[in-house]
Amino acid sequence: MEDVIKLRIVTLEDYGFLYALHCTTMHDYIKATWGWDEVWQQSYFKQHFRPEANQIIVLNGHEIGSVEVDYKEDGVHISNIQILPEHQSKGIGSLIILKII
Repeated sequence: MEDVIKLRIVTLEDYGFLYALHCTTMHDYIKATWGWDEVWQQSYFKQHFRPEANQIIVLNGHEIGSVEVDYKEDGVHISNIQILPEHQSKGIGSLIILKII
């Protein structure tokens, strides 16, 4: 599977995909924890959108997720990883983490 999974740099054109990914992967958790306020979510996402720290996870040419990585003096910090539900529980997240390490 490693040869069909790639990481690519995020561009401003990826904003829509990344917001939709956030909604798909985080909606139920956020709703259960704090309640889902669409206006607040859009504003927060826009304010914290950092293309330079994100990469798109691509499987067989299809965008299936993202990973946010911060490179710091004390090491590499994976801040967030999100994968579309239909691609979860298949070892993709683990593989991405190993690629980053």
